Amino acid sequence: MNNTNITAEISSEEKKSVKRTDAEKLAELYAKKNKLIEQQITAKRKSKNIDIQLTKTNGKIQEYENKALYKICNEMNITVKDIISFLEKIPKGITIEEIENRAFNQQLHF
Repeated sequence: MNNTNITAEISSEEKKSVKRTDAEKLAELYAKKNKLIEQQITAKRKSKNIDIQLTKTNGKIQEYENKALYKICNEMNITVKDIISFLEKIPKGITIEEIENRAFNQQLHF
């Protein structure tokens, strides 16, 4: 072995045996805390970006639903007010599937 390797081995062993002071431990904990805070901030930013994207997507969905409803109303020559009035007459607890089944089985009179 050459002298450089021996010196490096002794230095690393000395470092292992030397105990850190409370101040060093505290400084390390502060650094760890700061790193965690940065990670938390990054996660919050990503979460906000996801919330913004979700809001935009929900807005687009609502826009297309409104267009589809308007198109159906025009084709059937009815108004959205008519649909609301009809829906308000449906007793609580009855599902759309039940109404559909009754209508197709001619059990529901229009």
